[in-house]
Formats: sequence, C-alpha cells, structure tokens
Amino acid sequence: MNEEAPSFEKGSSHADTLNQGRKSYVIHVNPRSVVRKFYNENGDKREKSLREIGFYLQYGHSNVIPRLVDYHEANYVTIDYLPGRTMSDIGIADESSRIDLTRRFADSVSALFRNAPTVTDGLKSKYYDGIGAFSIVEKTVNQLREIARHYSDCQPFKNLLVRAEKTEPSSELLIKLDWNSSNTIVRENGQFAFVDFEQAFIGTKEMLVGILLHNPDWCARTLAQELRNQMQVSLDVEELSNMVHIGFAMVLTDSIVRSSTPWSRDRFMSAYERHVSQRLASI
Repeated sequence: MNEEAPSFEKGSSHADTLNQGRKSYVIHVNPRSVVRKFYNENGDKREKSLREIGFYLQYGHSNVIPRLVDYHEANYVTIDYLPGRTMSDIGIADESSRIDLTRRFADSVSALFRNAPTVTDGLKSKYYDGIGAFSIVEKTVNQLREIARHYSDCQPFKNLLVRAEKTEPSSELLIKLDWNSSNTIVRENGQFAFVDFEQAFIGTKEMLVGILLHNPDWCARTLAQELRNQMQVSLDVEELSNMVHIGFAMVLTDSIVRSSTPWSRDRFMSAYERHVSQRLASI
C-alpha cells in the first residue's frame, strides 16, 4: 500500500464511528463516506496497525465491519464510514430491551465469525508475530505468575490463575479482545457493526465467547445461550468459566504491560467482581 503518510490537516472527529481512546484518533477524509484512523504512542504503533490490518483483510467480506479502503503500516488505516450510534451512547432502558439487543448483538457477532476463513501460517506470521492460541494462553499464564506477588492475599486472583491454567485451546480463530460498547455501532436499520481491531489476536471461538461475556451491558444468560447455539460452541459450566477467566486475564496483563504498573488490589477486585463473578453468576 501507500508508503508515505498523508499530508492533509487533522479535521473533526467521528466519535460515533470509531473509538477515540488513548490508542488512536480519527479524522475526516471524505465526510460521511471515509474516515482515517491514526495510531498514537500508547503501545507499539506498528504492532497495533498490523493487528488491525490483518483483521480487516481476514474479514473483509463481512458487512458488520467497515470496508478497508487503504492503509499505511505503523501509521493509519482508511475505512468506510459507518453511520449510527454506539451502544455506550444509546444505553439500555429496561430488561426487555436489553434481552432483545443482546440477541441482535449475538446475531451480528455470529455472522462475522460463523464462516470465518482459516487462520493460515502466512496470516499468523505477517500480522501476529507467528503467535497462535496455545502460545497466547501460555504467555498469559506466565504473565499472571510474574505479577502474582502483588496479589498474594487475593483469592480471586488465585482463582484467575487456576482457571487460566486450565484453558485448553482448540481450533484457531482470529478474534479480538476489546468488545467495549463504544466499539459497537447500532446502525439506522437496527443492525450492529463493529470497529477497533487493534487488539486482534489468534485465539479460539471458545475464548471469544468468554471475552464477549465480560460486557455487563448484555444479558449474560441470553448471550451465552445465543453464542452457544449460533456459533456451535459446546461449553459446559466449567469450561465457560475457564474461558471468561482467561479473557479477563488477557485484559489484565495487556493493561499492565502497556502501563508498566500492576493494578491495585481494589481495582482488581472491583473489575473481577463486575466482569467475571457477576457475569458468571447471572448465566
């Protein structure tokens, strides 16, 4: 693709189209048509861009993610503009609406991954450092062991490590870690679309289910049922718990690696309760 960064000036943002957190910012290229996402210095710019480019190339056939127009490795991606509102802006009025939105969310996620292309060695080596699902789990477990001293009196952390150690990867699938509501767009026709793939990695569909269950916006029971049925995932209660834990462990270790600072015990306990304990208890 292009070898030089663009020369146009920074314009107004599309906060309703792409998450503009600490890892990127977005500008208009062609208003209401195309937007361009740049990567900042929070994390390795090249690694972030490669992960996102690899995801777009793998799933470019899908109508639930933007079309990749062009890209510059370690600098930007240009994608179609997707009109709509993010789930974080919409909110959920009542439990009936929450269940309905959860089903539609599961439909869209399943549509993206149901007939996913095979993860090839070429894809893995070029965009994901040759690291597959087994290595991801092994790396995460080792990172947990390294920080365990910071949580020596914390039973939830001990549970996290034990569950992560029990994770057994199966068939590989290109997935992503970050499914925040700010990255989930509800389009004008009511369908869902997704953006922000900087945290893409080679995992499994079972790991994906565990990660998707972290978001408290969705009804956990409905989401688990729908994903099991639509993605044909056979997870018993024990296995599902392992997957939710390994996903949370990846969020924790990724955050600590990027900030070089362990979470405080209180922060860990609060996040674990909200995204693991409460979610599993409500399935």
